[in-house]
Amino acid sequence: MSDRLKNAVRASVCYYRCMEDASKKIEEIIARNRRVELEKAWETSWTRKLSITAMTYAAAFLILTLYGDTRAVFNAGIPAGAFLLSTLSLPWIKAAWLKRRAISSEAV
Repeated sequence: MSDRLKNAVRASVCYYRCMEDASKKIEEIIARNRRVELEKAWETSWTRKLSITAMTYAAAFLILTLYGDTRAVFNAGIPAGAFLLSTLSLPWIKAAWLKRRAISSEAV
């Protein structure tokens, strides 16, 4: 086999190995993006918000009851309600922050 043919074969093998590596990296990036999208969906889901609200209520109720609060059922709703309210208002705050951030990034 001539040197020219050997070099062509080597280059071809290298090309296919590089393509396999690139393909594998692309698949890893796509899998990572799917995981990130699922985690983002969880972070903004009502299931998560209501679960945290319920746990907050239960913890506040328990603590208030242990301290002898006679209105623990009502008072435990205050921190739980505040959490839920904060999750409802944060998207507006986030949108304003992102808009301001995008404008300041363009100025740089």
